Amino acid sequence: YNYAEALAKSMLFYEAQRSGTLPSDQRVPWRSDSGLSDGADNNIDLAGGYYDGAGYIKYNFPMAFSTTLLSWGVIRYKRTYEALGQLDYVLDTIKWTTDYFIKCHPEPDVFYGQVSDNAADSQYFGRPEDMNYQRRSYKIDFSNSGTDLAAEAAATMASAAIVFRSSNPSYAATLQQHAVELYDFATNAPRRSYKLSIQPAAQAYGGSGKYNDELAWAALWLYKLTRTRSYFNDAKLIVDRRRNGLLNLVTEFSWSDKAAGVQLLMSELSANSKYRSPINWFCLHSQPVRSNLFQTQSQYTNRGLLFINEWGPLRYAANTAFLCAMAADNGVKTDQNRVLAQNQINYMLGSTGRSFVVGFGQNPPTKIFHKSSYCPQSPSECNEFSPGTPNAYTLYGALVGGPGGTDNFMGQRMNHQQSSVTLDFNAGFQSALAALLDLHIYGEDDRPDSNGVYVQATTSDYKCPHTPTATTVAPPIPVSGLNYSGALEKSLLFYEAQRSGLLPIDNRVRWRDSSLINDGSSFGFNMSGGYYDGVTNVKFNFPMCFSMTMLAWGIIEYKDAYQSAGQYLYALDALKWGTDYIEKMIQNRTIVGQVGDPSVDIQTWDRPERLSADNRAVYTLQGNNPGTDLTAEVSAALAAASIAFKSIDYQLAIRLFNKSRHVYHNIARQTPQGLYQYSITSVFDHYPSSGFQDELAWAAAWLFKASKNKLYQNRARRHHVVSSTEFSATKNLIDRSISQAGVQLMLDDFDKQDLYPRVATFCNWMLDSGPRTADGLLHLNSAYPAKYAANAAFILMLAYEKFPRAARATEWRALGIKQINYLLGDNRKGQSFVVGFGDQPPTQPLHKGSSCPLPPAECGREFREVNSPNPNVLYGALVGGPNEMDDFSDLRTLEDQSSVSLDGNAGFQAAVA
Repeated sequence: YNYAEALAKSMLFYEAQRSGTLPSDQRVPWRSDSGLSDGADNNIDLAGGYYDGAGYIKYNFPMAFSTTLLSWGVIRYKRTYEALGQLDYVLDTIKWTTDYFIKCHPEPDVFYGQVSDNAADSQYFGRPEDMNYQRRSYKIDFSNSGTDLAAEAAATMASAAIVFRSSNPSYAATLQQHAVELYDFATNAPRRSYKLSIQPAAQAYGGSGKYNDELAWAALWLYKLTRTRSYFNDAKLIVDRRRNGLLNLVTEFSWSDKAAGVQLLMSELSANSKYRSPINWFCLHSQPVRSNLFQTQSQYTNRGLLFINEWGPLRYAANTAFLCAMAADNGVKTDQNRVLAQNQINYMLGSTGRSFVVGFGQNPPTKIFHKSSYCPQSPSECNEFSPGTPNAYTLYGALVGGPGGTDNFMGQRMNHQQSSVTLDFNAGFQSALAALLDLHIYGEDDRPDSNGVYVQATTSDYKCPHTPTATTVAPPIPVSGLNYSGALEKSLLFYEAQRSGLLPIDNRVRWRDSSLINDGSSFGFNMSGGYYDGVTNVKFNFPMCFSMTMLAWGIIEYKDAYQSAGQYLYALDALKWGTDYIEKMIQNRTIVGQVGDPSVDIQTWDRPERLSADNRAVYTLQGNNPGTDLTAEVSAALAAASIAFKSIDYQLAIRLFNKSRHVYHNIARQTPQGLYQYSITSVFDHYPSSGFQDELAWAAAWLFKASKNKLYQNRARRHHVVSSTEFSATKNLIDRSISQAGVQLMLDDFDKQDLYPRVATFCNWMLDSGPRTADGLLHLNSAYPAKYAANAAFILMLAYEKFPRAARATEWRALGIKQINYLLGDNRKGQSFVVGFGDQPPTQPLHKGSSCPLPPAECGREFREVNSPNPNVLYGALVGGPNEMDDFSDLRTLEDQSSVSLDGNAGFQAAVA
């Protein structure tokens, strides 16, 4: 799932809940200023803060807890918010609360804990901007105290002070002063629950009436902020007191019960081992597998939701996911706690077939219990909720309460248990997303500590058995001045432009829309999705699978490069768009090998959005119509993708691996074996194959890399035949060169062939015999030479990375770099071969969709023939390239030079990474 999208949208929900004077950069257009007179009944300005949920009450107790959780997520995973471009938004989200809390704390022993109440709010149905009823404000003070509320507010200000300490130190100092005063208020005033002083709060957020968890929680946050030992001693005294139960097994973490959060903080802030067990118990009890340690066991729904409470069950599961994700980063049952966190968040995002996040994913909630998004735009009247009417506005990012204990979700607004939204529902959810994204982006070996500090390994930290010595390390790569990050980004945009099926709302190519969403339906198949190949609107599944294998390989080997370019999540999206479709290709022991007929497709020149799926051809491989080469490539693609997804979506990775294994054993290796082009004859003029042993070896190598099962390693060796003639890249060996060399490289890597890798045959042939243009581009094929040069470059550079001590390894890398730089414009003519990149890019790629004008204008063959730039820029597409004399004509009609294709970009993108 697109965790980054869900995280970004969560902050839109908080913006929709804002009260007070809204800023000019407010992103929710249907909201404006409201509650500007809040506090007037007590002659104090209490404008600001957040409305809690459906109505317009500001409950400061859950608001405080929510903000503390958001701050905790930023403290721990700030780099991820930065990487996603969301740091400023989350800081604004936190500051909207703390600015309001500063107003709520006008004196050391006074704190306003609520504005408005249920009695008044329930009588008003309309927009918050139109409120005209009396809104009472409620406070705690020394005489009418509220230990839990004052302590929770202290924790909020302390955690936020840590967040702002580096970016806004003066503001952080102000927050620290309020935190200290609020903590002193909580500890010195008579101890009692705030609901006894603010009685209207008891109806919704009275809580348990206990307050020792909040006192310990606040003390630990102040200790984490100030390192003043007295705060830790206060917390320790409370935690160690047995009757408080803070070291016992607890089964929930919520606005009402902070014990599990206290346990995690204690385990991080104390060296005493006795404080490490309780958080382990909490996460262990939350697992779906029963533990003999406990007399009780957590409850799970049949579809995998940790079900703690029928009111807002997703909130409790999300909070647990956040705590246990952090515990995993601390080394507490790392693997199983990460799986726990991921499974719970995936449930919320749609793993059961429906999303529980408004405006996100498949079948999201549309009838939510929320007044302001229900009301139509002014001046239309806002009437009482109507059961069948969807909300007028999309409350993007709001996590609803969730299903019942049997996974049933009614989608009914007046089912408050299921369809409510609140501030605290989203807080743990958003922070859990940040935790999962951090793992996804930075990997298992680069985890932040409890303060968000991370240490990346350097060569001085360790010595692996094959660390190159100073005499064998190659000289640094020369700086070319080329924007590799920009090229990587644009290449991923090309894949988005090639998408078929129902496009997501975040598709970044604006001139594309959903197309052929019923592909295959005329023949009983659901083949919606996947990618169009290049100029055509046919889905050639053989090169598509090869392209996904190459995409996955680049992500696996150069994850850091994708991360530093800010493209890692986009790369995974591109890969998943392909693998979602590849999974559909597998119909038990039948493989769908192609959708669309090239001889029909060539008769029209039009946008894919205008095509009909009716009677669109579907070609299958089964029984006496084999395609060993294609089916093995399916297996390779899924195995490679399973590795790429393993750290972020373990369940998906396991599913892909199992399907890869099924295809390999039950289809590709079964007899009769044969080339797919004899079963799907329409590919002869497009993507013919010349053998299948290389694909079988390729699939087995990827299965071994994914599983470490030596059966696959041995089979890869048996299938593999080393022959330099197989690397000549003739027309009939389209892509075979790269898979042969790829198998060699992988087997060498498995065998640790540092000094004499077999892939040197390929690399040295490229150095000594590979035909080149005068300016140095490997010209291995007159049709689409750029593709072959890019594929070779990837193998050359990766071979250097794997075997830097091999003879001539530095020459391999230099030749690989030369190819990519040439394609990006570092050549004598300054010609870029990537659309939309460089000073002199191609403008007429041979591509139907980008060459056609936008609707309602008609397209037609004249748009193929006209000598003018495509009206839509096909960003990132690698075109065919120059002839052997380095000459290039930017003409759509010169097919060898202007073609684009999926596999053309796959090796290129991996090489750029």
